[in-house]
Amino acid sequence: MANGDIFSDVIQADLARIPLFEALHTERFNGCDYLLSQVVVKNIFTDFDRLLSRHLAATRGEGFPQFTAFVRFREAAGMPTWKSFDPTHHASVPHALRHIAERAVSFGRDEGLMLRHAGRTGSAEDEGIEVPLEREDVNTLKDALDAFETIGEPEFMEISGDFDVVFCRPSPEQRPITMYLRKGSASVPSDRSATGTPFECPIAGFRRGIRDDMGAQGYVAAARHALSAAKEAAVSEFRSAAETQIMAFDRALHGRPLDGHRSDSALSLIARLRAGLGDELRGLGEAARITAMEWSLAVDTLGRNGAVHIAAGHDASEGHRRAAG
Repeated sequence: MANGDIFSDVIQADLARIPLFEALHTERFNGCDYLLSQVVVKNIFTDFDRLLSRHLAATRGEGFPQFTAFVRFREAAGMPTWKSFDPTHHASVPHALRHIAERAVSFGRDEGLMLRHAGRTGSAEDEGIEVPLEREDVNTLKDALDAFETIGEPEFMEISGDFDVVFCRPSPEQRPITMYLRKGSASVPSDRSATGTPFECPIAGFRRGIRDDMGAQGYVAAARHALSAAKEAAVSEFRSAAETQIMAFDRALHGRPLDGHRSDSALSLIARLRAGLGDELRGLGEAARITAMEWSLAVDTLGRNGAVHIAAGHDASEGHRRAAG
């Protein structure tokens, strides 16, 4: 199952979401002005899903989206009846802002964006903050995000900011890289001087610039080393958490049939395990793998045979006979 499918089909059901901000702009289509609203929320995962996301980012290069923008539109001068587009998903707030700004510049009426708070204290009367945008602004933000991705995957870095300044902290031990978008300049922490003066270069020339400064090279090398260690830890942490989840579910199941809510829970857990470890569930300890493979074969028969009994403490071959029975 692809990452997007497991996210939409399984993970989203257990998400909590924190509204952050709403971006509004006006588009003209078929002679009519439409108000487009995009509410950006922070996705809060369960502990197990957070570890699965980091595991997928480490092994496949992409985890689950950390932020989602819910998109809706209505006639600007008509009745306030909203219709929805499909939501869009993003790795960070700046990634979401880039996508929103790209649309506003491409299809908007040259009015830029209106940003306003989308949390509990927000209201329809909150006019928000006007953000003028031009194509160059979008391109600079894109260049900044592309520069960060030369260091590592966004899932393993702390990336934040807005249309003025964007920050990237590759690891908790490092000071952040700062991109000043309006100036078009990047500031990279550097040890090239006793005072710790940062290395500065144009955002558009970031890749070339860091090759010309030994301090910036050292910073990027340390960042990549830390990211490599974080990826290795992500794989180990997910495997350990998967084994814990399997054995805890086995104790809770206690030999009762996989029907009703137990069936739903088993299907959900197996989908997560297969997404991270493949259909063969490679990488688990033998006890956990045998137990989970027994469920995996069992849930594959649910559609044909109805409820399936899994006897706690029985060996896999006995479980398989019961599943096939």
